[in-house]
Amino acid sequence: MDRASLIQAIFTILDQAKTGALDAAQVRAYAEQTGFDGTDADWEEQFAAMCEHFGWSQSSGITRIQFNELIEDDDETDDDELRQALLHLQMQVGKSSRPSVVGSSWQRRSLLHLPNVDSTKNMSRSEMTSNIFSLLDTSGSSRLLSAQLRQFAEASGFEGDADEWASQFNSMCEHFGCNPADGVSQPEFLEFIGDEVEHSDEELRRVLVSLQAQRRQSTRHSVSSSSWGRRSFVQSLRGSDAAGMDRASLIQAIFTILDRAKTGALDAAQVRAYAEQTGFDGTDADWEEQFAAMC
Repeated sequence: MDRASLIQAIFTILDQAKTGALDAAQVRAYAEQTGFDGTDADWEEQFAAMCEHFGWSQSSGITRIQFNELIEDDDETDDDELRQALLHLQMQVGKSSRPSVVGSSWQRRSLLHLPNVDSTKNMSRSEMTSNIFSLLDTSGSSRLLSAQLRQFAEASGFEGDADEWASQFNSMCEHFGCNPADGVSQPEFLEFIGDEVEHSDEELRRVLVSLQAQRRQSTRHSVSSSSWGRRSFVQSLRGSDAAGMDRASLIQAIFTILDRAKTGALDAAQVRAYAEQTGFDGTDADWEEQFAAMC
């Protein structure tokens, strides 16, 4: 993106209500990405002074043209900082703009209550980030592709859909100057994680434990031991030559395996069979609540 496109994209992200103007809180969201770290009172004073300087009305909000003027008046914010601001704002929107059930595939149980948190409590920040990268780098290529990095994003709050993630990942790669098809290297991943302000040590610890739990879960065939005795997807799809299937064909094949009665619709138990293959490991009561929330 060129500078004008970056400014427009940032404004659009901030203007979630599509009013065409940003209020003080929305402008503050941008300001916090470019250096502001004061209190509510500090921001109130800062916003008032800014509006007075430009001759704007505080109550009317900041229009797209005025927002462009505000950024262009700031000689210290270069294009790289704007790209980073856009990236972080996109992450924040992913965290807050939709119900959590739409977020990570099956609303994993709270990371605060995951087991084995104590096993990471003595790890340094660099050790945690190195372990997280290794868990994500399942291919051993020392680079993370879009799907692998999305695991980290979802574990740390991203709740957007596939299109939103694709846009975010492409923006990230553009910021780092890498080809999305090649993925993100470990140094770039460390830069993406940032400092304690971007991702606290406690958040990284919870993400690490979550990824460890997912890795353990992926080694179990929970479907084969469920009450309806369904064969695991891994076994079933091997017989369908899954390696050669595109995404649409895989989804169709999974649905067909689940829909053994050929009714054309899946009930809660059948959807749970899929959920257990993609991270859900809760109780019957957890699933009942999850399925109701999803519907």
